[in-house]
Amino acid sequence: MKLLKAINRHRPICIRRYLVLMLLIVPLLLAACGESHAKKPKKKNFIQHGDYIHFELGGEKLKVRKAYFRGGGENQWGVLKYADFWALLPDFETYDKTKNRYEFVDRLGWGRRLYISLHARKASRVSLSEIIELNTGKNGGKRFSGKLGRPDEIKYGLEVYHATYKAPDDYLYRPEGKTVMYMKCGSKKMDVPRPHCKMMWDHSDKVYADAVFSKDYLPQWREILADIEQVINGQDIQGANDGVNNQ
Repeated sequence: MKLLKAINRHRPICIRRYLVLMLLIVPLLLAACGESHAKKPKKKNFIQHGDYIHFELGGEKLKVRKAYFRGGGENQWGVLKYADFWALLPDFETYDKTKNRYEFVDRLGWGRRLYISLHARKASRVSLSEIIELNTGKNGGKRFSGKLGRPDEIKYGLEVYHATYKAPDDYLYRPEGKTVMYMKCGSKKMDVPRPHCKMMWDHSDKVYADAVFSKDYLPQWREILADIEQVINGQDIQGANDGVNNQ
């Protein structure tokens, strides 16, 4: 009993000493971590030359106007996996936080917003045909199985496969039976007030791309795809403003 009383009597002192010790140690640890982080070399995947951002993705060298640039992501070795870009439809207006931040960031739904992503195939080993299989369950007996080439309707030059449950409808651009572009758009069954579309295609044998935009612009998919390819190829879109990414 005397031992317990002695322990209880000295417990507050021990706790205070422990807290003081932690207060001394934690800043030292944080300072050491900060110093270590500061010494760590930064990966320079995106290099700016004038009005353009230069980068390498999946072994392919690309350049895109800085005005369209949004960001990117790398793997644990610092190798770039994807690059993101954005603009406003229909004329590919670029981001300017003093003029159009609301439409880019705060607006409910997609509005005129267009998000573009480029992915290194080397990182994911995904081709357009594999994207179709992954998204439609071609081998899993889902709505696409056994129907490829026999669409429910043709709309805007696209084969349309309507969802049989609460899922997006599938759209394929298949000139001469070869799939060039695959798109998923919100369906009536999903009952989404502001539906959008996700368009996917192969930019090259090293890079595949996707873009997301409001379903209101589905009739203009050809123009959107052609303009995106111009952006990816380092060209400008006629009519786009000269804003810069000020995020």
